[in-house]
Amino acid sequence: MDARPKINAQLNKAKGAGFENAAFYKNIRIEFLNIHNIHVMKKSRQALAKIIHTPKHKDKDWLAQLGNTEWLSHVRSLLKGTLRIVNVIHHQRCSVLCHCSDGWDRTSQLCCLAQLCLDPYFRTTKGFIVLIEKDWLSFGHQFDKRIGHRTHDNTSDSERSPIFEQFIDCVWQLTQQFPSHFEFSQHFLITLLNHVYSCRFGTFLGDSAKQRDDLKLSKFTLSLWTFLQNCHASESFVNVFYDSHGTRNDILFPKYHSKIIRFWNNYYLMHCPEHIMNAKPEFLDTNIYEQKFLQLQKELQRIKRKYRAKSDAPVVEVDID
Repeated sequence: MDARPKINAQLNKAKGAGFENAAFYKNIRIEFLNIHNIHVMKKSRQALAKIIHTPKHKDKDWLAQLGNTEWLSHVRSLLKGTLRIVNVIHHQRCSVLCHCSDGWDRTSQLCCLAQLCLDPYFRTTKGFIVLIEKDWLSFGHQFDKRIGHRTHDNTSDSERSPIFEQFIDCVWQLTQQFPSHFEFSQHFLITLLNHVYSCRFGTFLGDSAKQRDDLKLSKFTLSLWTFLQNCHASESFVNVFYDSHGTRNDILFPKYHSKIIRFWNNYYLMHCPEHIMNAKPEFLDTNIYEQKFLQLQKELQRIKRKYRAKSDAPVVEVDID
């Protein structure tokens, strides 16, 4: 699976790079997933940021402007590519080699999304953390360059691109399509993204594992994962509708049609004044219901334990003669 548009791969071939020659391999098929590069994604995200802060009196055609950013179209392309990989692995029982130009942007996105769909372990909170460590941090995604942490050196602004943010958006899309299949909540994803940009933790600093080792970040900074699993809000990071038993063996086949793809308003609009002033973010409302649901679950467990204790109590025979 080549993540690029075919025309882009052919142009790279003219420069001495390109893609595999199928004549050199047996039993292979090369497919292009038509996902654009970091520069296109950056331009799309900048357009999205611009319309998010559109003054209230100028947002009459806001939905049309949202469509013009093509952000949701790019999310759609990633989910479509993910579905293709899942189908080939699950239905055709074939191995898949996935790559893009360099192998640390679109490749990480697609491989992670496919693994989320294929393996329920990665849909747990612990498994999701392992997945990010494995296919983003250890694999070499250049967080400093893509996020723009290093503003003091000569790093070109053209290297910035919201690749990881776009991946988390796709994960959120999956949680909306399959609400009982993920252990972590929307609040977990939003908090994770906020701290990717905050630089409060050392987890996402540097462009490689070697850089993080050289800087001794594990010694001098706190891990974001430790914080997420131990902070006072950790209970709100759990999806109360998660069904660990009923979905244990499920394979997810993501829907990618434009009618299905949603705009993640709770994340993208959380700092928009009109959104904050005129309506509470949706996830704050749902958190209230989720907490009530969680309380009911705890009460149900307490009643079950009480019932079992009574049923397990020894029967005492009393001689009334």
